Amino acid sequence: MGRIETPWTGEAGPGSSAPSRRTRVGAAPGPRSGRPRDGVRAARAPVRPGVRRRSRTCPAAPGGRRRPAPRSRHRAPEADGHRRRGPGGPRHGRGRGSAISCGKNLQDLARVRRRCLTLRHAGRPDGAPPRARGGTAVSSSEHDVLVLGGAGVDTIVHVPQLPLPYADSYHIDPGIETRAGQTGDFVALGLTALGLRTHHVDTVGDDMPGELVRAFHREHGIGLTEIPVAAGTKRAVNLVGPDGRRLSLYDGTRADADGRVPETTVRALAAKSRHVHVSITQPWAAALPLLRESGATVSTDLHDWNGDDAYHETFALDADIVFLSAAALRDPEAAMQRIAERGRARAVVATAGAQGARLLAGGVLSHVPAVVPPGPVVDSNGAGDAYAAAYLFGMLTGEPPAVCAGFGAVAGAYACTVPATRAQCIGRDELLREAARARASHAAG
Repeated sequence: MGRIETPWTGEAGPGSSAPSRRTRVGAAPGPRSGRPRDGVRAARAPVRPGVRRRSRTCPAAPGGRRRPAPRSRHRAPEADGHRRRGPGGPRHGRGRGSAISCGKNLQDLARVRRRCLTLRHAGRPDGAPPRARGGTAVSSSEHDVLVLGGAGVDTIVHVPQLPLPYADSYHIDPGIETRAGQTGDFVALGLTALGLRTHHVDTVGDDMPGELVRAFHREHGIGLTEIPVAAGTKRAVNLVGPDGRRLSLYDGTRADADGRVPETTVRALAAKSRHVHVSITQPWAAALPLLRESGATVSTDLHDWNGDDAYHETFALDADIVFLSAAALRDPEAAMQRIAERGRARAVVATAGAQGARLLAGGVLSHVPAVVPPGPVVDSNGAGDAYAAAYLFGMLTGEPPAVCAGFGAVAGAYACTVPATRAQCIGRDELLREAARARASHAAG
């Protein structure tokens, strides 16, 4: 039997094998089964006449006396040095007292673990977080990356060409398919595939697109915190041409422009995260001032910004790392310089597909060459999200901006070989291997 979840808390129901990581903000938890309610202990099952209840004693001992059942030798130590008494009485130690003692023991273990991480952190001469084997940074934060926004559903339509000439009808092959996966979903997927602890927060409706979004996160092991929204889950239609280019049509009725950001939730999750990636979807512009309180670094993707739109500029000027496409920019380098001068960005990356990317970091503008895709290009959808995820992977593992941009080029090229109907991102080992190969190829000329 598959997993069964309650509609509000995401707790596993009967027949499930593991608890869900999904949470929902602003909803009251449902009743828990198997526990007393309103202080009333559950009644015992009736006993048939003439049948005695089984005692917690062994059947018989020599001499006709009954002896107590043996107790487990593996008993958890008590935090305060005394054995607690629960509703089961002092002999058995069952009930609430044991649960409190166990909870205190777990808290003690958590404090020891945090202390060890602090000592390891203090031992690094550069003050950077320590690294585990293979270069992955070790941190006491619960999440490496918190992704805000960008959860939704796309309907993929393969068309014979773009732009699509007018006609009364078209027969579509290989067909039309609806699946979960918009910009925030794919950034979270790319980060998770690279081994980073990732959590996603966004508005999700109580509708079929919302169910697809929830299933996407469960399938790929990505934590999801839902913000209920009356407008419904975001959705779009992507027209994909034979050369892999796409045209996205977004449903404007699903934009909750007047929605409020759950400040308590955002602050709590950001405080437990090393980095926050903010999608430009509503209502997450209002979360930007809150993120500064957490001390986490912030990134955003402006997508096809034209360089003038004020809404996009709000994100551009309040992020440490800014990604954008050069497709709609009259002068990409001037736009990048303006972002760095007016905002707080320490790195700006403008991607240009097969022409590579421009990187502005530390006041130096450089060109990052494109990487030859490992297979035929079938769809560019998600390439920018894969680029951002791989760049952030490099940043969080201590790599310089040029190496991070190289990681992004490899991941973006890989994404172009994956059909839009599949959710698949490059893994960590393949990314490192292909990035090293690309550096060697460029060095050889």
